[in-house]
Amino acid sequence: QPRPGQYVRGGCRGAQRETLASHGVTALDYYDDPLLPWANAVPTAEGAAGILIDRLPGTIQGSRGLITGYGRIGKVLAQKLTLLGAEISVSARKPGDLGLIHASGLRAELTGAYRCDLSRFDYIVNTVPAQVFKPEHYLQMRSDCLLLELASPPGGFDEKAGRKIIRAPGLP
Repeated sequence: QPRPGQYVRGGCRGAQRETLASHGVTALDYYDDPLLPWANAVPTAEGAAGILIDRLPGTIQGSRGLITGYGRIGKVLAQKLTLLGAEISVSARKPGDLGLIHASGLRAELTGAYRCDLSRFDYIVNTVPAQVFKPEHYLQMRSDCLLLELASPPGGFDEKAGRKIIRAPGLP
């Protein structure tokens, strides 16, 4: 039973935090620390790279990939795959993110309105928790294009598209 004056450190959100506060307990949420989400992006990106290494028929070096979303995980994953020799395109919605993608030496695409030929990609990694591909986009993708879902449900890929999707939203 919590006692007034105690401190609780963990993942405390919403109702949990309110319940603790009503008992005089101070909740220190790990996720309030701005360093934690960035630190968490590293093992998530490495786990995604590991899945790609295991599942691709060839190597990461020389492969072509699209990452949808340029948040923490998208940024770290794009950097790591590029360092492994991949040719990476990244899609984003915000003009500032598109500019940063381009300035980082990556190919920039507008999420949902892809100018590139999607058939050029060996894999597509989604980090956006919303559908970012339309039915016509799936028709452009190669049948052997690996689709890796990192986002929380509903994710960015449509189950009804008839494509095999590797779901890994719980990484790391």
